[in-house]
Amino acid sequence: RNEVCKRLAEEAERRYGRIDGLVNNAGIFPKGTISETDEELFDSVIAVNVKGAFFCTRYALESMVKSGGGSIVNIGSTHGFGGGINLAVYACSKGALHTLTQYVARNYVDKGIRANYITVGWVVTPGGVDAAEKEGLDEAWLKDHDSALPSGRMQTAEDIAQGAVYLLSDESKQVVGTDLHITGGFVPQMGERS
Repeated sequence: RNEVCKRLAEEAERRYGRIDGLVNNAGIFPKGTISETDEELFDSVIAVNVKGAFFCTRYALESMVKSGGGSIVNIGSTHGFGGGINLAVYACSKGALHTLTQYVARNYVDKGIRANYITVGWVVTPGGVDAAEKEGLDEAWLKDHDSALPSGRMQTAEDIAQGAVYLLSDESKQVVGTDLHITGGFVPQMGERS
């Protein structure tokens, strides 16, 4: 992953001359409690959700420092602040991503580089629907869950993208180290099914 991240940054710099923004959005969310999580599952989630973001950030920072600034947005989750029942390693990975955000925000702001975190609720994706169906949660359950949320619906990819665009833009130049909640008011409760 390190080499892939390095090549990505090099290609972006070659093509565009500099890197102004980075969104770390890659993530996997296989279910599993701590006792169900073996080393292979642990390593695969950490490799994608943390290691990939760390090294993409590293190489983007090198370019941003040279060019005098930039913005990094890490896509997180409500589970990064305590976790869902069956998302042990995923929750840990999103907590680590939040810490990475804070580290970059504090240590690179004087170089004109901002880092922010987006806490995401439940985004309706084909993968999420498939995962729910594997647990026996049908379309009717999803619709009931959808309408029970404070905003009346789950989030869409477009909702999250709009937040990222704002955090990458000049309009957010004074926004550093923040956690932008795009959750429609959803906050997981202890014991709640995830």
